[in-house]
Amino acid sequence: MAEHTMRQMVSEAAMNAEPTVRKLVACKLIDGLMKAVETEALFGETIVSLGPITERKNNDMLAVCFEQSVSLTPLVRCKDCRYRDPEDKKCDSGALERAGCLFPVDDDYFCADGERKDGGQDDV
Repeated sequence: MAEHTMRQMVSEAAMNAEPTVRKLVACKLIDGLMKAVETEALFGETIVSLGPITERKNNDMLAVCFEQSVSLTPLVRCKDCRYRDPEDKKCDSGALERAGCLFPVDDDYFCADGERKDGGQDDV
């Protein structure tokens, strides 16, 4: 799994003078994170989870630090998953049962609990 974080410091004076600073900073953070996602996505299928924007006051610098993270998790298809029974094509992890899927699944199906066979490396 890869994680990327963007930070932007903004002076308190600018925060007080311009009411749209938070919106501008949010756009800048998203732009930077999307470039990271684009680069990572070139390696294969990826699940993208975007975190919230946090604000932290830095009294020493009279500024506010904005921060946002994105987590990138490689997607594991059922055909590559260690929990899949190759004979009946059902999931042995219990994940499919919890999701209400009690039937065999196609090779290209996937779920959040997928893990690569034999501890194989993910592409990301």
